[in-house]
Amino acid sequence: MRAGVCHLIHALSTARVPFNAEELKLLFKTLHENIRHTAIEIQEPAAKGLETFCKTYFTKDSEVAADESTFKWIISEI
Repeated sequence: MRAGVCHLIHALSTARVPFNAEELKLLFKTLHENIRHTAIEIQEPAAKGLETFCKTYFTKDSEVAADESTFKWIISEI
């Protein structure tokens, strides 16, 4: 189930589905939690999803990253 969620987040990121800041935080936390999982079968899709997710939503040109409080949150999480 966890790997499937990571694949879904990867697909949504690839499709550039718009999300608000709270939804992005929830998706980021989900991926981050799955990267810490003990099973490599979950870590690999989580890492792939996180890469696509960050490249899509947390670039310097994105509206979400331009919001100062969200930007500070991203930096603290990373």
